[in-house]
Amino acid sequence: MTLSAFFRSMFVIGAFALILTGCKKEEDPTAPPVEDEHAPPTTLVVVLKEVGKTDSTKSLVRDTTVVKGKVRIEDTLKVVSGKSYTGYIILYDESQTTVFNATQEIIDDQDNHLFVFTALGGASGRLTVSNLNKDTKGFDFGLTFNVVVTGAGAATGDLQIKLRHYGGNPKSGNVYDTDIDQTFPVKIQ
Repeated sequence: MTLSAFFRSMFVIGAFALILTGCKKEEDPTAPPVEDEHAPPTTLVVVLKEVGKTDSTKSLVRDTTVVKGKVRIEDTLKVVSGKSYTGYIILYDESQTTVFNATQEIIDDQDNHLFVFTALGGASGRLTVSNLNKDTKGFDFGLTFNVVVTGAGAATGDLQIKLRHYGGNPKSGNVYDTDIDQTFPVKIQ
C-alpha cells in the first residue's frame, strides 16, 4: 500500500467516524431531567399506642390491585372513646419479589410527601388526627401523628389515609400524585 493510499483510507475512516458522531441526538437544554421516581408503596401499616400505655395496636391494609397473588387485608383499627393515641405509619412495597420496606425512602423524600387523614362514617367527628410531624421545611408530613377519640358509646367507621406525592410542587397546592390511598375500618369501643 502506498503512502497516498494509506492517507486516503485514513481520511475516509476519519470522515465516516465524524459523520457517525455528528449524528448524535443533542439533548434539549430546556427540558427538565427525568426523575427516577420511587415505586409507590402497596401496603400501609398503622401503629397506634394509647398515651400513657406501653401496648400498641397495629393494623395493615394491602392493595391487591398492585400485589398479585396475595389476599387483600383490611385490619380494623380498634380505639376507645375518650382516649388519646400516638401513631406512626410503616410502608411496604410488596410488588417486588423481596418485600421492600419503603418507609425510609418516603422519609428521605419527605419534603415532597404528605399523609392526609380523613375520618369517615361513624368515625367522622369522633376520630381526630392532629399534630402531624413536619418535613425539613416545616410543612406537615404526617408519618407520625396523634389521634383523639371523642364522644360516648360504640361506633364503626373508616379512616382513609392518602400519601400525596408533590414532586417539587408546593404542598399548599393541588398538583400532586397519590402514592397510596387506603381505608382502614375503625371500631370505636
